[in-house]
Amino acid sequence: LFDQFKDLPAVVLGAGPSLSEFIDAYHEHSLQDKCLIIACDASLKRLLDSGIKPHLVTRTERKFTPIFKGVEKKDTKDIFYVAYPWCDPAFFDLFQRSFMMFRQNGVCKFADPYSPGFVDGGVSSANAALEIAFNLGCQQIFLSGIDLCFLDGKSHAEGTQVEFDPENSRAKWTKIKANNGEEVTTIPVWGRCLQEYKGALMKHAKGGHSVFNTSSRGAVIRGTKYILWVEASDRILSFKPINTKTPLERIQSKLDRHTQSYAKTYQENKKALAKYLGEFCDDLEKLILSVQDQMLIGKREEERTLEQLRAISDPDELYRHMTLASQQLCQAYNKP
Repeated sequence: LFDQFKDLPAVVLGAGPSLSEFIDAYHEHSLQDKCLIIACDASLKRLLDSGIKPHLVTRTERKFTPIFKGVEKKDTKDIFYVAYPWCDPAFFDLFQRSFMMFRQNGVCKFADPYSPGFVDGGVSSANAALEIAFNLGCQQIFLSGIDLCFLDGKSHAEGTQVEFDPENSRAKWTKIKANNGEEVTTIPVWGRCLQEYKGALMKHAKGGHSVFNTSSRGAVIRGTKYILWVEASDRILSFKPINTKTPLERIQSKLDRHTQSYAKTYQENKKALAKYLGEFCDDLEKLILSVQDQMLIGKREEERTLEQLRAISDPDELYRHMTLASQQLCQAYNKP
């Protein structure tokens, strides 16, 4: 799918309060099939309740939470779940169709010799959604629901699911500038997301992408241009795609299966990896037992040294023995 959507705009959706502005624009301007919709996991239930099916739904978190509460498998028809290998399998099972995305690190490298495209970005699911929009080649990208601040005291749009309690970091809340020039309140986790957006925009700066932020009261994201949904809708509707297929049809047309030769290689790699990890666990167990043994010896040496010091009654002699005792204690614990 990489670089296959250069003639189609993308809408990247967070779960912030301004998500409702996109929902209104979607229905008012009939944006269905006019853009590729990439939504973060927390926004899905609200979108479905509003009669909107995003094409892709992203997930980056390892933990299993009620993020998709109220969503059933029958609801996920024509929606593709996009998540990293470490995301809970139960979420993959919830969706009828899914993609696994990879980063250039850790467990993702186990896919060799298969070389998937890499989605190197994702402090949050919405961060990953923007990275995907870049990777798919969308030249105009519109952000909505990515407020990164409280709006009227709310952290998320009504009807969305939240995985954390903003109140836990109240002591670290700070003020930042909003697109309308006002000051708004943000929290540390949104600050990290903001830095991720800035980093992604800098990384893809030479790709010819234009990124528009539609959150008037949301945080300023350097590298994006703030516009209202009236203008955003006009821009989306003015696109004349070369490919006449709908976004869903485009995705479905690219669902190539791997070859039998790859399946064989994968199974061979899997067996080799299992063997390697088994040997690793054995070596690790030996190492831990060895360290425990050395700690036991060190503790005995420590007790012996302290007993020797306790037996000294003369202050001058005690002082002379302190340096030697310190060296002995260091030597006792150097090996473990």
